[in-house]
Amino acid sequence: MKHIILLIVALLCMVGSNAQTRKPQMRKMGQTSQTVKGKTTSMGKNNRGARNKKSVDSNTLFWQRLIENAAKNSERERYEMTDRGRVMKNVKEKFSAWNEIREFEKTTAYELRLQQSSKFVFDSICYDAIVDRIGDNWSLDLEKYNADKEYFPITCNFNEIKATIYVSVPIAEAPQFQKDFNEYGGFQTAERLRRFDKFVYVQNMICPTSILVNRKPYWIWRGGNREGYYGEINDDFFIDADTAKVTYKDAKPLVVRFNDLGIKNKYLANYVYVLKKEEPVKPIMMPIDGNSELVDTDKIYEQVEEMPSFPGGSNAFSSFIAANLKYPVVAQENGIQGRVIVKFVVDKDGRITDVEITRSVDPSLDREAMRIVKAMPKWKPGKLKGNCVRVKYTVPIVFRLS
Repeated sequence: MKHIILLIVALLCMVGSNAQTRKPQMRKMGQTSQTVKGKTTSMGKNNRGARNKKSVDSNTLFWQRLIENAAKNSERERYEMTDRGRVMKNVKEKFSAWNEIREFEKTTAYELRLQQSSKFVFDSICYDAIVDRIGDNWSLDLEKYNADKEYFPITCNFNEIKATIYVSVPIAEAPQFQKDFNEYGGFQTAERLRRFDKFVYVQNMICPTSILVNRKPYWIWRGGNREGYYGEINDDFFIDADTAKVTYKDAKPLVVRFNDLGIKNKYLANYVYVLKKEEPVKPIMMPIDGNSELVDTDKIYEQVEEMPSFPGGSNAFSSFIAANLKYPVVAQENGIQGRVIVKFVVDKDGRITDVEITRSVDPSLDREAMRIVKAMPKWKPGKLKGNCVRVKYTVPIVFRLS
């Protein structure tokens, strides 16, 4: 907004400056003149005209440059708000910090760290930065059914980038498909395809090249009501789903070119990261903090120097459980309560994996405990010798009837 205001002010000043120079100049008394080939001209007027012309040229050039700079700043700000701009900024900040030599790190150890880990660390940072933007501000809208050709148009909105896919649905199944789609908001009968090698940049925004479409609901309710959790994910949803392709006019590859970041690292010169389906594979052994001690980064540890933690600490964890826990209706009706112990692994990137029940109370309570643990946001990962590692963690989920 400030750049638009600056442009308007600059234009007004240019108009005012030009208008002022076009005012007629009154000849002053005592002004000298000269005769050239029978014509009398004012010497003072000629000199003033030259000075005025030079002043106008200087003012015009100044305001032109001001307008150009304001336009460039506005364009840069718009780019920084796009998915691509955010990804590049995120990658540059995080990799630059890792790429620096540490205070207590010897030069030989620093060089060895760059040689062995630069590609993996860069790939991991790129992967996380891109995946973090996937699905942000996406929506699907079911359009009017075409009975003659038996298909539904679905308008896909990906960060203001619109595309249309066509889903073949037999006319006998169309009413139920429409009902399910509208009831579940489109994301369960037309789940976004999260195959990480199926995305492109369109106008610097991340967009999928295919959508997973299924006529079956993503979630199956087994009992109770919507106020109380009692259901499960439909395992057949992904098995029976079809893939609908999405095409764009100006799609560009979803890549990160290291040379575009302006960071010095000879091991990544001219390197281009391409998003893949799987996460980057970490080397089995890596040097840590410039000493000779090595850490197995794929091992699952019971105890580490810095244990994983819920974002915001224990109080935030308790608040999350209280706000999201849904006491199963069937357990309430039967007066079932107790403490369910859940064990899981906090992965190197903070994701919650390998969730299991180590102390059961009742199947309905166990399922709810599993659900709420899987729904938790990413944790702050555990660290060993300064390196993020996989760590086992156990939490109690308490169900108590008031």
